[in-house]
Amino acid sequence: MRGGKNFRRMFSGCAGLRADLSGWRLGGGGGGGGIELRHMLANSGAAAVGSLEAWVAERRQGAAGVDVHCMLLHNTGTQRPSWASEAKNGDKIR
Repeated sequence: MRGGKNFRRMFSGCAGLRADLSGWRLGGGGGGGGIELRHMLANSGAAAVGSLEAWVAERRQGAAGVDVHCMLLHNTGTQRPSWASEAKNGDKIR
């Protein structure tokens, strides 16, 4: 996932999702800019994807370059990562 930048709505609505995404490493691709995680797991009910804590570890621009607006809206199976409060729109991760 190091080359990806836009994961918007990737698993939106996937209530039955059971996948361990904790091993993903988001690098943000080339060309600058941030990573788009808007609505990635929105409306996914109890979908569980493991811990997202390590996702920002390798980021050149840090958590501030990650847009998490409504990333976990209506998701009860995934714990909000601690770095989310530093991310763009982190107050709206839900």
